[in-house]
Amino acid sequence: MLDRQRDTHALQKAGFAGLVAEIHGCRSCARLVEWREESAADPPRRFQGEDYWARPVAGFGDPGARVAVVGLAPAAHGANRTGRMFTGDRSGDWLYAALHRAGFASQPGSERRDDGLRLRDAYVTAVVRCAPPANRPTPAERDGCLPYLERELALLERCRTIVALGGFGWDGSLRAIQFAAAKALDQAEEIFPKINAVYQRRRDMVVDLLNANGWDIKKPKATIYIWAPVPAKFAGSSAGKEAHR
Repeated sequence: MLDRQRDTHALQKAGFAGLVAEIHGCRSCARLVEWREESAADPPRRFQGEDYWARPVAGFGDPGARVAVVGLAPAAHGANRTGRMFTGDRSGDWLYAALHRAGFASQPGSERRDDGLRLRDAYVTAVVRCAPPANRPTPAERDGCLPYLERELALLERCRTIVALGGFGWDGSLRAIQFAAAKALDQAEEIFPKINAVYQRRRDMVVDLLNANGWDIKKPKATIYIWAPVPAKFAGSSAGKEAHR
């Protein structure tokens, strides 16, 4: 049993390492590459002289997390500058302070990659991995990044809850789960064993749509708890039936 657990942990660690390297090296979307690098080359005065990350940003947190937080994308002068999700901007100030109050984060602040912040039982990521112009990714840019989110959810084997920040995070989370389900049906023998845990957990996976008004949690537009729907194509499979139990 212990040997099997060690093997599983080693495979998960290798899976995350490979995924992170792939994300960091991505240059698939010309518009996003141009914007992230342009933002780094011409920063606002308060960040002039800083060494910008200016690459895609991978998820951050506890590989054994039961809670995954999914945002929209890195901010041009936040994560695109610091290289860590929700780090160095106002949204990160709000998010990590909330995670700290709930016992998920070791400290309330998140300023840079080496600031000592650690997450316990939580993992923070986003639908799109590069900072988009005007904070508005195109549908094609979203779809290009969705496989990264799908693979992260598959690697987070203990994850039971997704906290989606805003409508884009909510929509992207559902699309990633549905995308994985479709792949499993089309290539069940080859892919399903690797990401089976995502489907078997769907009966427990709640998506929390937190659509806050300018990150002001005192005046939220809506907080909606919704079960992630099982796609019609997936619902007839044995895994789909398991998800509805």
